Amino acid sequence: MLSQDFFNDEFLEERVDTFYGYGIGYESSWRRITEKITDVEFSSTSEGFLICQNSQTVFVIAKHPVTRGLTNEYFHNIGRSIAAKIAEKSLFA
Repeated sequence: MLSQDFFNDEFLEERVDTFYGYGIGYESSWRRITEKITDVEFSSTSEGFLICQNSQTVFVIAKHPVTRGLTNEYFHNIGRSIAAKIAEKSLFA
């Protein structure tokens, strides 16, 4: 269980946008949406999703939750990557 200290004000100010549907036909749509935001550049992860961050939002392009063959670990890895991005930002703030 997480302690109350975990949910400090800085953490709650972060925003995460997740785009489901990774692959041909979807990725280009999500990139068109985010191209209006000039300070984001997606990078691929070894776990099979894309992630980036600007000053206020972490963006993730991930496979849809009902995609065959996905495991809970896939989504745990996304959560860990989001937490790492938020922590990384905190270090440089």
